[in-house]
Amino acid sequence: MKRTGLFFLILSFSIMVKSQILYTDIEPDSTLYSPLNSTGDTVVGMLFDINQDGINDFYLRAEHFFYWIYEDCCWNLVNEVRSINPNQVLRFPEGSPPSAQCMVPVEQTDTINDQGDWQMNGPLSLSVHLESVMFYCYQPDGSHFYGFRILIEDKYHYGWLRISSDMDFITLYDMAINLTPNEYIIPGQITTRTNFISSVNPDLMLYPNPSKSLINITVNHQPLEEATIFNHLGQKVLNAKPVNNTVDISGLKAGMYLMEVSNKDRTERIKFVKN
Repeated sequence: MKRTGLFFLILSFSIMVKSQILYTDIEPDSTLYSPLNSTGDTVVGMLFDINQDGINDFYLRAEHFFYWIYEDCCWNLVNEVRSINPNQVLRFPEGSPPSAQCMVPVEQTDTINDQGDWQMNGPLSLSVHLESVMFYCYQPDGSHFYGFRILIEDKYHYGWLRISSDMDFITLYDMAINLTPNEYIIPGQITTRTNFISSVNPDLMLYPNPSKSLINITVNHQPLEEATIFNHLGQKVLNAKPVNNTVDISGLKAGMYLMEVSNKDRTERIKFVKN
């Protein structure tokens, strides 16, 4: 079969080390586009080094096959995280055939540790049609956290990736790893403070980001009652009452922060950059 569009990208990362958590914010977000076409296969890949030791740990892979067997059209569409030995991803085989064991999103109430089904590779979204046999592995819309672990000096280190995936696109946003061997990590955790979490709630809006002075925030389009800002060490640096859902950050030093905002219904957290 003819293969077209084969390439690999080595990512450039923005790194922050906070105590024992190594957090990587990918700016700009890295997206693979692998459209299905009838003339051959489309394969794109993206290598990345989780702990920045010069050794690639995983790669995102988007591959679309399109071919004919007799009069039957056969196609294979796969977005997946492939591990470079001996690293593993968290998957969930129950209810899926062996060829379609899926990676499952983890919630911010979950803990990534030695519990679970750890496998070498896992599809994020997959659909296969081969001689009238159909397999499916679809992920929900939007960005989600996924668990992984890598082996460093014979000890596992646990971490998370934040990815969105559909049949044409796969996007990697950020990731983190606990540098303490065999210690758990919470999805979205970017410091050893377990409440210092990066939000993926689509109802939470913060702009402009980065900002030099004023930041506008909305949660479900409701008025905000309070905003608390933490620095990269998890230390509280500002507590403010938003005015018209706006917070003045002009007194902060340049860098990355996390803002915790609340209204009468909920509390949410989101990261931002002061420039």
